[in-house]
Amino acid sequence: MYAPGNTVPSYSKPKRGRRTWPRKRTATHVCSFAGCGKTYTKSSHLKAHLRTHTGEKPYHCSWEGCGWKFARSDELTRHYRKHTGHRPFQCHLCERAFSRSDHLALHMKRHM
Repeated sequence: MYAPGNTVPSYSKPKRGRRTWPRKRTATHVCSFAGCGKTYTKSSHLKAHLRTHTGEKPYHCSWEGCGWKFARSDELTRHYRKHTGHRPFQCHLCERAFSRSDHLALHMKRHM
């Protein structure tokens, strides 16, 4: 029994669908190339990694006269920004904008 003025311990259920501990996925996809053995949690990541061994570059730039090829689709997307001039990463402290997030991150260090 609790006397007036004492605090009652509160209990709250964890929100549905949320974990209270960090979940680590088991790396089940292993590179089979001799001497490599890198592991990945997603098969798509292993597939992209295998291209580093095979040299396959299935993503082709369709810009007229370009001819660049890439192993990953995100590399092609980044490359297209060179042709279009698209700069989606805007500095919130000045007017500068960048085509790559890592270039914005480097720029932000100048404001410190």
